[in-house]
Amino acid sequence: MDREEKLVDILVNDEADGQRLDICLAKTFPKISRSKIQKSIKSGKIIVNGAACKPNTVLAKGHHVLGSLESEQKALQPQPIDLNIVYEDQGLIVLNKPAGISVHPGAGPKETTLVEGLLAYCGRLSEAFTDSERPGIVHRIDKGTSGLIVCAKTDPAFVGLAKQFAEKTNTREYHALLDGLLPCSKLVFESYLHRDPKNRLRFASVEKQPGNTPQGKYAKSQFTQEAVFGHRLSLVRVKLFTGRTHQIRVHSSHLGAPILGDQLYNRKAELPTVFSSEVKRIVSSLSRQMLHAYKLGFVHPVKGEYMEFIADFPEDFGSLLGSLGPYKVDTC
Repeated sequence: MDREEKLVDILVNDEADGQRLDICLAKTFPKISRSKIQKSIKSGKIIVNGAACKPNTVLAKGHHVLGSLESEQKALQPQPIDLNIVYEDQGLIVLNKPAGISVHPGAGPKETTLVEGLLAYCGRLSEAFTDSERPGIVHRIDKGTSGLIVCAKTDPAFVGLAKQFAEKTNTREYHALLDGLLPCSKLVFESYLHRDPKNRLRFASVEKQPGNTPQGKYAKSQFTQEAVFGHRLSLVRVKLFTGRTHQIRVHSSHLGAPILGDQLYNRKAELPTVFSSEVKRIVSSLSRQMLHAYKLGFVHPVKGEYMEFIADFPEDFGSLLGSLGPYKVDTC
């Protein structure tokens, strides 16, 4: 997608006095989504009175806002790709996304995304979401994560699904293979997630302390151990109570058992001698995190019926588990 820069030169007046910076810019540039505006601010492209700022910076009359905002020149281009369709009707479509494909365009190199594949297949998707790069996208899963995702073809479907995701009334469960063991077989972990100031690609997890609520977005996950291999690797089921970016990846790492193959949150795994050289080879060659969104449930936004879908392990995940079978240990 070609992009251009919109120059920003605003002297804050009475109307914008007391407004958040991102809201002021969204009103001034209505064709640019608020998410893009926030990204531009966070990347340092916007300054207020000559100083760096945040999206929630409160403006005052007389403040001078300078910088540039990124905007689109061309719409998304439909690109035919193979889609593993689990369910489809007039309002929505449920897919089993393979690892290695992004849900929507991002700041990285241009590549065909799931949303472009959906546009080629469906013709159009819901445009209820204001970000033109994410038509029909109700939620997302990371590029390196496989599994179930639902997308809206119509606006009523989008609104109904988005409400469930916002209110956390839907069902989302994952399977993860961890490089380590949890402190107990079942636990609920809560923390606050924020961008790691030392690495903007990562998120950091901070637990709440008595009398103090950390900055960041609240995140809650439930981990249930299903199997242990060689007293080192553990297969777990993770239920999401919130759906923050990288939530499971950050929480598992915080617990001392990062997801196997996660190149952002996990050290390179060096397995003990109990594992064969073949297992070690497979693990060392992993190109993505062993995380799979295997269960997705929601109330159909038009029919009003609860629907639940299950996706089996993808080939790479299932093959690795098969190789680990002989190393399964009794944890009872």
